[in-house]
Amino acid sequence: MPDLIDLLKKAYSEGNRYNHERIYDVSEGVVAKSFITQHEAIYEFEFGRELHSKGIQVPKMNQVEGLEFTIALKNYYDLWFLLMQKIKGMTIGNIAEADRSDAYRQYREQIGKVLDMGINPIDSDWHGNSMYDSDEKKLYLIYFGQWSRIGTATDLESERERVSGPLAFRYNRMSI
Repeated sequence: MPDLIDLLKKAYSEGNRYNHERIYDVSEGVVAKSFITQHEAIYEFEFGRELHSKGIQVPKMNQVEGLEFTIALKNYYDLWFLLMQKIKGMTIGNIAEADRSDAYRQYREQIGKVLDMGINPIDSDWHGNSMYDSDEKKLYLIYFGQWSRIGTATDLESERERVSGPLAFRYNRMSI
């Protein structure tokens, strides 16, 4: 049976994408997100691992791997991949009307927990950076590469207002 790295190489070389141009379908339960730098991959891996360990609904992080590729037999370059749990869901804008209210509730709950951890969920607009598994009835936050630690109590309150205030979720006006 091939190991995970062999499956990653095969998925990348064959262009087996999963729901996004940077996500590769590695195996039944694993996807790989590609990064240009090792720093970016490790940054998202560390945030994801911490969030998951605190009970935040994010994919389980597996590992970070770098692969070297040769182009035209002389140019070498590295790509970095974050291997993580595959979420069998869809972005919020594509879920059934009956599930939207629950997805929205879970989103606000999860973002509240993230803020309680002192983390600023930059670029976490629920529209594209979360997925909802309609079989499990569970929302997952899937992108946290832009997230950062919140420096002061004022910053924390400002961010709470941003994610819950009247302009929140401006990208996805749905009847909830």
